[in-house]
Amino acid sequence: MVYRWIQKKDEIFDSSIQSKRAATKKRLGAPGRRPIWYDNGVESALYEWIMNERNLHRIVTNEDAMERMLLLTHPIDPSFKASYSWLASFKKRFNLTSRKSTHFHVNETSTIGFNRKPFL
Repeated sequence: MVYRWIQKKDEIFDSSIQSKRAATKKRLGAPGRRPIWYDNGVESALYEWIMNERNLHRIVTNEDAMERMLLLTHPIDPSFKASYSWLASFKKRFNLTSRKSTHFHVNETSTIGFNRKPFL
């Protein structure tokens, strides 16, 4: 019996690799019907808008992203509701994170209620 295993070791090894891949493989696609706006690149447009805002050093909140998505989808699908669960899935698909600002940076030339002189 061991002799047969030794003869078939390549075949056994290949089948075990395939079964491991099948066990760890995720779903191939989303089940069910996709939304109307899905193929129109609306989410890609939202992602580009978020990245442009971030490049301009503007803060984009979750509410801003949901409101922008509603503006983008309303002409195509007025029944779409930008929920927090949709937003969480969107951020996961596009590898986005929400971060809280831990410090406040002010340029020396900016004025916030008073004139600031540079330290000499």
